[in-house]
Order: sequence, then C-alpha cells, then structure tokens
Amino acid sequence: MLERIKSSLRAVGHDRAAFENQLRQALAKLPSADRRDLKLWCFLIYGESYFTVICQCFADLHWLG
Repeated sequence: MLERIKSSLRAVGHDRAAFENQLRQALAKLPSADRRDLKLWCFLIYGESYFTVICQCFADLHWLG
C-alpha cells in the first residue's frame, strides 16, 4: 500500500493542491505504522517544494487521534 501511495504522490508532485489532496487522502487510509515512513519519504523527495504542506498534513493527524 505504501508504494502505491508514493506512486500516486509522484504522479501529482508537480501540482501543490493535488499533492496536498492526495497526501491527505493517503494518510486517512494508511495504517499508522506506515505513516512515519511516508513522512520521511515526503520530506526527502518533496520537502524543498512542499515543506509547509507536509508539516500541516502530518500535524493534522494528531488532532484526529
């Protein structure tokens, strides 16, 4: 599942809004055990372009419980 999510994020990586939307959808479906790996991958690949988006998406998870 994690590799499929990475692939879908790569497909929309050129568009900020689409990337954020896809990341939020992925985080809602992804088991918590894989979220850390996805977070690290996102920062590694897209951190320079979408640092704020990534931080916000993962921070919002804490409010969901």
